Amino acid sequence: MNTTKLKWLVPFLGIVLLLGGIASLRSGAGALASPGPVSLSILPAARDMMMNSTAEWQIQVAAGVGESVMGVDAFVTFDPAVFQVVGTITDGTTSFSVPYKDFNNSVGIITYSAITVTGYVTNSTFTLARFALSAVATATGSSISFSSTGLNTTRVADKDGNLYPALTLNGATANSRAIDAAFACPSAVVNTPASLTDQSLIASGGAITQWLWGFGDGMSALLTTSGSTTHVYTQTGVYTVSLTVTGTVSSVTYSDSEVKTSCATIRSAEVAAPTPPLTTIKGSVYEDNNGNGVMDAGEAGISNVAVRVTSDGWTKDTLSGLNGAYEVCCLTPATFKVSITVPGGWTNTTPTLVAVTVSGNPPTVVVDFGLARPAAATPAPAPPAPTPTPVVVPTPTPVVPGVPRTGTGGLDSPGATGLWIVIALALLAAVGWAGSAFGGARRRS
Repeated sequence: MNTTKLKWLVPFLGIVLLLGGIASLRSGAGALASPGPVSLSILPAARDMMMNSTAEWQIQVAAGVGESVMGVDAFVTFDPAVFQVVGTITDGTTSFSVPYKDFNNSVGIITYSAITVTGYVTNSTFTLARFALSAVATATGSSISFSSTGLNTTRVADKDGNLYPALTLNGATANSRAIDAAFACPSAVVNTPASLTDQSLIASGGAITQWLWGFGDGMSALLTTSGSTTHVYTQTGVYTVSLTVTGTVSSVTYSDSEVKTSCATIRSAEVAAPTPPLTTIKGSVYEDNNGNGVMDAGEAGISNVAVRVTSDGWTKDTLSGLNGAYEVCCLTPATFKVSITVPGGWTNTTPTLVAVTVSGNPPTVVVDFGLARPAAATPAPAPPAPTPTPVVVPTPTPVVPGVPRTGTGGLDSPGATGLWIVIALALLAAVGWAGSAFGGARRRS
C-alpha cells in the first residue's frame, strides 16, 4: 500500500516513545544498557533477479547468549525506482504483537514495529517479518538496508526496556537484469559438430532476438537468430567460448554477455572398443514322463510356461513356445539366473532355478526344465465283507420209551401234562372198546 509519510510516522512515534519511556524509567534518562551481540539482518544477503520478477526477503533477529529482545522498531529502505513492495508484510512469529506495519513505495521504506506479548525473547534467532519485492528496473548491487537516521532509526529494546547501543544491522543487495546470457559448454570429437546449447533468460514479456557466438579457435564469431548452434573444431584442445545475447523488454533493447574459459573440450576420435561376444540362453520345458531329469526322445514340450532370466537388476521374462522351447539372446558376459514358474497341476523333476555364467564361448547355453504330472492316486482296497454269524439249530432230543425227556418244548416239559392226560384217556377208551367188541363176539358165537 502507498501511504503518506505522516501516516506511517505517527503510529511509529508512539512505539519509539514507549521504548524510550521504558528505558528512562528502568535506567534513567539516556541510559543504554545490556550491550551485546544483538543483530537485525535482511535475508538473503544477496540475490540475482530478473526484471519483472518477485522475490521474498525476511527480517531476522538474532539475540546472543544472555541477550533478550522485548521490542523492535525496524525501518527497511530500498530504491523505489528499482523495487516495489508487492502484497502485504507478514509476521514471522507469534511471540510479538505488531501495533504497526506499513510500507511506502513512493519513497521506498518499510516500517515494522513489534513488542513481545510473552514478556521477552532471549538467546534466540527468529524471523520477525517477511516482505516481497518486485524488480521494476535493472540494477546492479541495489541496496536493501535498515535505516538508522533521525526518526527512522532502527532499534531493539531488551527485557528491561533498554535500547541496545551496539545493534548490528545487516542489509542486502540485489541485481536486477532484463536479460541474462548463459550457455552450456560442449564436449565433442575433433572434426565433428560440437553442440552449444543456449540457456539465456530475459525478463517476463521480453524476447531475445539475436545470439553472437565466439568459439575461441580463431574462427569468426557466428551471429544467429535461433539460439543454440553447432561448431566444428579442427584440432583437439580446450577452448574459450563466449555468448552475447540481445533482446527487447517493453520496447527497450538490452544485451548481456558471458565468457567461459576452458569451456569447449575437443578430443581425438575414439577407437571403438571391441564388441564383447554375445551369448544366447535357450532350452525347453518338457514333460518328463520317466522322471529322470533328462529330455528323452518322445517327451513333448510344454507351452506357456513362464521363464525368467535375471542378472544384476536386469530381467527378461518370456514364455515357452508351442514345442516348449524358449530363447533369450544377445547376452553380454555375466552370470545369469534362469528360472521357471511351475504351472498348476505339475511338479518339477529338475531344479526350477539354474545359475549360468556366459562369456560368449560357447555362444549358446542350454538350460532345460522337466515337469511331470502327479501320479493318479491308487484307490484304497474295499474293506472285507463281514463274516456272517453262524446260526445254531438245536438238535431234537430223541424220544426213548420209558425214559423221561429233559429240556424245554418236549413232552416232558411242564406244559405237556395236559397232553399226557388226553393220551391216557384215549388209551382207556380204546381198551374199553376192544373189550366190548370181544365180549360181543363171544356172545354171538
